[in-house]
Amino acid sequence: MQVVDASDSLGAALAVPDAGRLTGAQPGAHDVRRYVVAVGDYGLLLPAQALCEVIEAAPGCRLPNTPEWFAGVINQRGTMVPVFDLAALLDAPGAAPRREWTLVVGQREHAVGLRLTQLPRAVQLTHAQRVPAARAPHALLAPFVSAAYQGEGAHWYEWDMDGFFEAAGKRLPA
Repeated sequence: MQVVDASDSLGAALAVPDAGRLTGAQPGAHDVRRYVVAVGDYGLLLPAQALCEVIEAAPGCRLPNTPEWFAGVINQRGTMVPVFDLAALLDAPGAAPRREWTLVVGQREHAVGLRLTQLPRAVQLTHAQRVPAARAPHALLAPFVSAAYQGEGAHWYEWDMDGFFEAAGKRLPA
């Protein structure tokens, strides 16, 4: 499978390499390339084996009586994909975006969209970068963070993305 850097090709599949978790890695072992999305001043690591696609942010279909952080749904090859604005949901500060994208993670009925103001970028993770007992950047994210890494002057968080969005979906009106 070919890895496509998101900055090189919008609309192309972004295959995140099979990385596994570094929890059991020995120091110096297993440098792993992962992709991270920026949310305010911190980064969320994309699931290691997720199939991701970056598309130009098209206006989604807003649903009545939903919070600002739920950007609506988009039609992605015949599948209705919910789109979330993580910056709004997590009250993450940020400059006004010059451009926006939607990162679609997963396929068909398991897909979820993330509204982005920066493209995902590749980072190298090592066991030495792991931060012990890291605190999540936001209370809503805390139950879903399993590990944190520090590098390049930033924190990157390993998170249970599926669990997070399942919980966020329950916060939407029925």
